[in-house]
Amino acid sequence: MTTLSFVCCVFVYALVVSTPVTGTVRRCWTCRSRGEYGDCRDPFQANLHNLDLYPQVDAAPCASGWCAKVIEGNEIQYSVATERLCLQRPPEDGQERCAQTQWRYQKVYMCFCMGDLCNGVSTTAASLMLILTGFVLQRVLT
Repeated sequence: MTTLSFVCCVFVYALVVSTPVTGTVRRCWTCRSRGEYGDCRDPFQANLHNLDLYPQVDAAPCASGWCAKVIEGNEIQYSVATERLCLQRPPEDGQERCAQTQWRYQKVYMCFCMGDLCNGVSTTAASLMLILTGFVLQRVLT
């Protein structure tokens, strides 16, 4: 296999992996934990290959396709609670974002995202593969 063929294969693979598939059931990570030793906390370690190691974490179907991550409390408090869930309805403006908000009568930091298991990692980490692929393409083709 030539270098150009290999690079093209890597690029196509990256596009396929990062492109959401329409017509499939979208899932969200669902869990809740408090403190630094919970399974739901950041950095989130669960994935579909090691899910059996995290009994409190589930990849649940989500009819709306919109997932959320909610962080209650802050670093100053003794225990920060992290919850990952499926939203019953999408945000009114349909925009993915993170912000301070009022939820269940509490001030929390909440992130909304649309996509399969999108509430597990940040968008920066999810885009890392495409960035690395672009870097490899640039190095190989120049």
